[in-house]
Amino acid sequence: ASWQSALDTLVAGLERIRAEAGGEAIGIVAGPHLSCEEAGLAADLAHALRTPNLDLSGIEDRAMLGGIERCPAAPQTVSDLEQIHSMTATLVVGDLFTVAPCMAKSLLQARYDRRRNLQGVLSASVHRTDWFGKPKLRCRPGEEASALALLLRIALRNDSTRQLPWRAGADALFERVDLERLQLEAGLDLSDAAWFIESLQAEENSGVFVCTGFGGSERPDLVAGLCALLAEATGSRLLAMPNGANSVGVREVLR
Repeated sequence: ASWQSALDTLVAGLERIRAEAGGEAIGIVAGPHLSCEEAGLAADLAHALRTPNLDLSGIEDRAMLGGIERCPAAPQTVSDLEQIHSMTATLVVGDLFTVAPCMAKSLLQARYDRRRNLQGVLSASVHRTDWFGKPKLRCRPGEEASALALLLRIALRNDSTRQLPWRAGADALFERVDLERLQLEAGLDLSDAAWFIESLQAEENSGVFVCTGFGGSERPDLVAGLCALLAEATGSRLLAMPNGANSVGVREVLR
């Protein structure tokens, strides 16, 4: 079939369905590898068809992105590579080198441009990104959320004057949490964790990077949300790196 014939058939079929059952009978699913401009066209098509059924197909990324969206924090995000190159302290949660090797290359460039740069890696196992960790924040398998909660607790205690809309709720929650038990569950070295968070807060240009596939955690939404909270608590920029090349951009456009 020619393109014109195929498009005419598709349009006629969609118009027939809309006439018979309404726009809600039609759904549009946008792939995570679309550009933001292509996602915008998908949204325009949904508007033209009068359908509210428009979604991102990145099933493996849904939990992580949803966790960040539901999180009460609103940290600054990374908008270009130059911001990564200027960072002097970063925390990476997950294997950035496997999920996004191009971003990992930029992070490594920043890591070795200045000898004093810190690149902390939170991990339950050894992977490609972990090789370059300084420091290596080793947590127990499946306890990434506990480890991040511990880091957040330290950050809030270090800077008690930082104005955060969600701070009162977090402080009230942590008052009921035993620090030693949390540290035991997380499996982190408390002195290393405290030293790194203090360094992250002291640096003017810092970042928190969270990738999919960060271990055996059953709550990737919770891990991603805690990363957003930690980024805002330490004054760092947040960069979420899902499996889909442009899941973050497509989801934002669709919203």
